[in-house]
Amino acid sequence: NGRRLWSLVCVERIMAKNYQDQFDVKKARRRLIGYLTKFLDWPDGDCPQCFDEWRDSTKDARDVLGPENVALLEEHMKFLEGIWPPPGEDSAVDQQCAM
Repeated sequence: NGRRLWSLVCVERIMAKNYQDQFDVKKARRRLIGYLTKFLDWPDGDCPQCFDEWRDSTKDARDVLGPENVALLEEHMKFLEGIWPPPGEDSAVDQQCAM
């Protein structure tokens, strides 16, 4: 049917540290759930309790991966033009992320 079989999700952008207040955090997280439910063709995108147990990570991805793996990942990212960073709606920065 021509639909993509995969998608990318940037959890970095739904961390509270990226927003001024809890209202904006919840709005970004709702957009993420809405995006996923639309992509998966699920009937309902409403999930008020989905992030009740969410804890923002304090890890730095580059430190966890190490220099060798970061270099490899950055090399592979060059071949993902139009895919990485994941395209978001014009006004939705939630899905615009770095590594």
